[in-house]
Amino acid sequence: MYRYTDRKTLDARFDDTFKALNHEMTERDFYRIVVSVLSAIKDGHTGSLPSRELMSHFGTLPLKLRFIKERAYVVSSPNNVIAPGSELLFINRKRTSDIARAFLPLLEGDGDIETSKYWRLNRRFGFYYNLFIEQPGSFDVEYYDPARKKRLKTRVSAIIEDEGQALADTDDNKEKLWLEFLPQSRVALLTIKTFADELIKKAGQDYRTFLEAAFQRIKAKNIQNLIIDLRGNGGGEDEFGALLFAYLTDKEFRYYERLETSTDKISLAKFVNSDPERDRMFAEDLLPGVAGRFRLKASVDSGLQKPQPPQPNHFDGKVWCLVNGASFSATAEFSSVAHYHRRATFVGEEVGGSYYGNTSGYEALLTLPNTKIRVSVPLWEYVLAVSGYAYPRHGVMPDYPVEPTIQDVLSGFDVQLNYTLRLIKNGK
Repeated sequence: MYRYTDRKTLDARFDDTFKALNHEMTERDFYRIVVSVLSAIKDGHTGSLPSRELMSHFGTLPLKLRFIKERAYVVSSPNNVIAPGSELLFINRKRTSDIARAFLPLLEGDGDIETSKYWRLNRRFGFYYNLFIEQPGSFDVEYYDPARKKRLKTRVSAIIEDEGQALADTDDNKEKLWLEFLPQSRVALLTIKTFADELIKKAGQDYRTFLEAAFQRIKAKNIQNLIIDLRGNGGGEDEFGALLFAYLTDKEFRYYERLETSTDKISLAKFVNSDPERDRMFAEDLLPGVAGRFRLKASVDSGLQKPQPPQPNHFDGKVWCLVNGASFSATAEFSSVAHYHRRATFVGEEVGGSYYGNTSGYEALLTLPNTKIRVSVPLWEYVLAVSGYAYPRHGVMPDYPVEPTIQDVLSGFDVQLNYTLRLIKNGK
């Protein structure tokens, strides 16, 4: 709870919030208060959604946006009414950059990381606009069209979505793992779109089998440079990150320092979703409490094994990791361990999850009794076996910061990958 915001400051924030609850308000008004105080915790896994009733019929801005250097660009619009690549300047006479900055304190995120929040805006700007600004039937927008070199105005109608449509991110049936051997001499590209076992299996793949075969092929081809693409990988299974690192080292290593929780029982039980496995964990998987903290037994998570061995077909060459603000949770954990052991060079953006670990694992879904607003409360504090990082409130910073232009995005030119290939070619 107090990992990034000290107890005095956060408790005062809660006290002030309770004092503000002195009049009737709509669910949207109350939801803004809920997410504001949750955001102050500075934990990317502690989030909230409105009630299912509110989310069943939701009017949103029908523009797909991409934020680059805090400026919003249109990737697509209905019937291409706005030319792709145009910069979105105003929405209903409100400056877009001001709207985005106003959203940031309301979004969950680890520590002081902002890259993850801008990636949330890329995916759900219309959703946040509806919740936090207004719910109009249409939007008067002003934008700059670079091809015509002029500012233009138009009106676009809101589209109605349900919860699944408003929050959809990707096509879960596409392959999540693949290996390519690039035309450049002895360079391989390993792409891991998720560490979520459910999504990987849904795509007809098996993570452990894939990794074993991939590194066998990498070794057989005498690859000297391995690029691992983790952009957009929002995390998943803890052990998948540890297993990937085991293929990149020739030494035993520690992954987690410890996992612990602040309680040995679920409070507010009647408002929390039923989860027999979670309840069993609280009964069986915790060591006796010390100073109000309860550590998890080493048998609970393979990442707690001390030490962990390298994989037989481990890769000994140069490793490059492509990362961005959507590289989160288990992906951020892997990035931290690889960075700490100096086993990879990072290209792209600051990783979206904090360097020293996160709070996740089993989560309790709390449904507030009056509004039915849902709050996700993670229960495990993960502490990675890393130290000495200069930016403790941030994620892994890239060795080579590289961000695409909107022209790169629209044309499909992978500037971060090509930048890495130039570094390899030049022997950097």
